[in-house]
Amino acid sequence: MEMELLRCKCQFCGNSHNFVEAVQEGYARVSYSAFGSQPLYHLICLDCGSVVRSYIKKPEKAQKHKLSECY
Repeated sequence: MEMELLRCKCQFCGNSHNFVEAVQEGYARVSYSAFGSQPLYHLICLDCGSVVRSYIKKPEKAQKHKLSECY
């Protein structure tokens, strides 16, 4: 994650050094089946409060549930 922070830049205020990683859990987890879910992580700019990036840490767990086509 440290290397990721060094390459990140807030598209809203231009900040490139003041971020925090936050986790969204509970009922707000990313769910891709009845038995599979993961917490959703957010990279937040501490200068303006914008969510710069949202992601799951183990995308390989969701691979077997991927759609063959995009909507």
